[in-house]
Amino acid sequence: MTETAFTASLSQLRHMFATILLFCNPSSPVTLWDIFKKQLSEDFYYQLYGDERTTLDNRCTEMALIEINKILTQHKRTLTDFELPESTPTELPMADNDNYD
Repeated sequence: MTETAFTASLSQLRHMFATILLFCNPSSPVTLWDIFKKQLSEDFYYQLYGDERTTLDNRCTEMALIEINKILTQHKRTLTDFELPESTPTELPMADNDNYD
């Protein structure tokens, strides 16, 4: 994921993260999330520019989790299956991923 984080679009990076969760059985999904959550949610910072930094970080992280969960649910899995925090799409604008990739 480290190499891909530098070359792939952010949408592709989230798909790769979900693919790793689904098919590679990582020993610690939470650690993997903690390492890459900034990169996985970077595009959402552009949408939320102007918010306070802490609020912005939390909202962008939550938006990335929502997007990853969408990918996982296509395979009948959820974030909680991998012990990752569950997010709910409450009043969060969703990224138009075509504009940020």
